[in-house]
Amino acid sequence: MKVQKIIESRGDGLKVAPIKNKDPLVILKDVFIDSEEEDIIKALYAQNKDVFFGLTEEDMEMAIKFKKRTRNPKTVHIILQVRPKVWQRMTEAGALYLDLQRVRVEDQSPLIQCTKCLAFGHGRKFCTESVDRCSHCGGPHLRERCADFSAGNEPQCCNCSHSGLRRTDHNAFSSDSPVRKKWDYLARANTAYA
Repeated sequence: MKVQKIIESRGDGLKVAPIKNKDPLVILKDVFIDSEEEDIIKALYAQNKDVFFGLTEEDMEMAIKFKKRTRNPKTVHIILQVRPKVWQRMTEAGALYLDLQRVRVEDQSPLIQCTKCLAFGHGRKFCTESVDRCSHCGGPHLRERCADFSAGNEPQCCNCSHSGLRRTDHNAFSSDSPVRKKWDYLARANTAYA
């Protein structure tokens, strides 16, 4: 409160507002890509009435944030931003009906990891590094060209080695990485799950 008053009194028209927590994310796995975005949301409401039963219109707000490619060129993973009550019900259900499919639903971390430098907190589009790093050994090459990966050697997480941790025997994208877990905790800290 004190800081807010100081900033507003000294700044030329500056306003201070408290940080609003973001809504959580869910991922719909392997969805066929033959529907428009608004049709997908309408179908979710219509075909999963048990998930939305008793909720207010405000509680049921959701939006498609982005889509991720899958190995199958006819499907995508859809990342939805939903209200906390819907997040809870969807993740508890584990699967939803969508058109002629029953798709898996899981919690989606808000953590962003760069696919170029492998660091956390930014994406490839905003990376300032000039060369791609290998997710297997951390070297200045792609994993497809990694001699250690081709030879079947154990991976070395560049994020954990950079942090001085002893256990680095995992890939830079591994969910077992202690550094990734720390960043995931920080990314979730301003997400409203309840």
